[in-house]
Amino acid sequence: MLLLVFLLMLIYGNLNYDMSIHALKIWFEKLVPSMFVIMVVVKLMFSQSILSWCTKPFAPIFSHVFHISKQSVSYVFAMMFLGFPSSAAFINEQVKQGACLPQDAKRLILSCSFATPGFVIMTCGTVLYHSSTLGIWLFCIQLLSGFILLFLSRSHDITSRQTSAAPLPFMTSLKTSVIDSGKTLYLIGGYLMLCMSIGALLVQFLPIVLQMFFRIVIEFSSGSMLISSLPISLRLQLALLSALLSFGGFCVHLQVMCMCDACALSYRKYFICRILQAILSASITYVFFPFFPS
Repeated sequence: MLLLVFLLMLIYGNLNYDMSIHALKIWFEKLVPSMFVIMVVVKLMFSQSILSWCTKPFAPIFSHVFHISKQSVSYVFAMMFLGFPSSAAFINEQVKQGACLPQDAKRLILSCSFATPGFVIMTCGTVLYHSSTLGIWLFCIQLLSGFILLFLSRSHDITSRQTSAAPLPFMTSLKTSVIDSGKTLYLIGGYLMLCMSIGALLVQFLPIVLQMFFRIVIEFSSGSMLISSLPISLRLQLALLSALLSFGGFCVHLQVMCMCDACALSYRKYFICRILQAILSASITYVFFPFFPS
């Protein structure tokens, strides 16, 4: 199979080159601006115990409703802002450090997988639909659908307790946060080029009726732009966009699975959870569309 892909990449060299450039453009113009700074700040806040302090008022409610130890509530809040692959890498690192149990990490990754607020609010809301308020609505819907999954999976208690070791010096934490965020974004860019190049090759052999669907689900940032250009009603566009943001795209799935080596995450379960979250997000968006800002 890999040999066949390799031969196709040689035969369709121009297509491979063009899609690689397109992937780099998406990475540099869309993903890096909407992800890097937030990733650094969230990781810095977590390492300095600021995030734990900020989530203390919510800890009793989250602990009771979602069956999460109070010390682990900050994991959920960190994942709300880090985005799909970065949050998976973050939780996987916590497992390696012994701060989070593998079984708890699995539940968190399966339930709390979100697109970054920067991408949803800035790219989808402001750039695609010229409304940051609409982007905020879309992001809140992503959170709501994820919390529903977290609630439905509460039969497994998250008992992980963060270590009480003193925080590292601020500048050391800042340096580590920048380096870790940069490495994660570098990996995201690599997987993005890989998926978009191979996806563009495979789409050549699909029936025309399936080509648009495949192009949308292979990578969610370019898929979001394709959905916004579809000749359908705004209500249906936003429902499909919400579904895609929750599903993540197969490129995101590849990134998450490659970053969860310490968790032994099951792709079958991850795929099912993304489908369920996509259905929830699309349904919520379609029902509450009349209340969206005009």
